[in-house]
Amino acid sequence: MFNQSLTPVGGSLILSVLVAVLPIATVLVALGVLRRPAWQASLAGLLVGLAAAILVWKLPVGLAIDSVAAGSVFALWPVMWIVFNALLLYNIAVISTHSATGC
Repeated sequence: MFNQSLTPVGGSLILSVLVAVLPIATVLVALGVLRRPAWQASLAGLLVGLAAAILVWKLPVGLAIDSVAAGSVFALWPVMWIVFNALLLYNIAVISTHSATGC
């Protein structure tokens, strides 16, 4: 079982917080300073966060990969649900417009 340490960096809460901020800072720098596309910035943030979890917090690699997979599913599921319903409503509107005009 994995027990998360709240102060893995030298027993200091401040240093641990600074390491925990690195993924967010990576995304912000990649977007704002380096002008990278959002998918590249988020991928860079993911990799930095994954490295911090494995190297600093000593999260087992298998659990880290499982966390990435679960996060991806729970991030994509609501978005895809909205896209699916938007396409469904659009197609219903197109079909009902055609049948209303007699085309």
